[in-house]
Amino acid sequence: GRLPAILVLPGAGGWNAVRPFPLEHARHGYLTMDVALGGTGARSSESPDGRRVHADFQMLADAFQALNYLRSRADVDPNQIAVVGMSQGGRLSFVLGALNAELRALIPSITHYADLGYLAKVEGIPAPASGPNPYYDVLSFACHLKVPVFMNAGLVDRVSSASSIYHAYRLVPHQEKTFVSMPGIGHFITFESDRKAWRWLENQLPPLKK
Repeated sequence: GRLPAILVLPGAGGWNAVRPFPLEHARHGYLTMDVALGGTGARSSESPDGRRVHADFQMLADAFQALNYLRSRADVDPNQIAVVGMSQGGRLSFVLGALNAELRALIPSITHYADLGYLAKVEGIPAPASGPNPYYDVLSFACHLKVPVFMNAGLVDRVSSASSIYHAYRLVPHQEKTFVSMPGIGHFITFESDRKAWRWLENQLPPLKK
């Protein structure tokens, strides 16, 4: 039959070796697809819109295509899909949620690229190179997020600042939202936060019962 499904969007760099793979999600009762983003070679630069040749746009376009493919599968219920991601994948899942109100749940963990202006002015983290980067700041999408969301942040994370993540979280208008802080944790996720995320997801998107 048609199953509840999860789209997993990876973080950048070495996360591919440590994140949970679909077998773990399947054990919880979900059909799951994990995708690779980026590193696919040169893209066309013919578009007059600079955003379209930007690496972040290409990753977002790939994430959209992955979601469309997941919806098209005969063994997936297109109305029972959650999107999750960590760091880079958290940002991409956040944007997908803002642009796809029919998703059932969203778990953008340790979301990267949140509140770029704050990071540059207050925390001294250099702003990205010139170009369309501000367009991909999750603050640009937060007020459009109409999907239940579970977010977390490590309170000593120097990659994805807890202050910037919480700013994005506060701007989300959906009433069904949860934020978990992780004291003493940098750019990673605790087992405790992971367990809370699973319990939250099971309430929003009931898994397949065996």
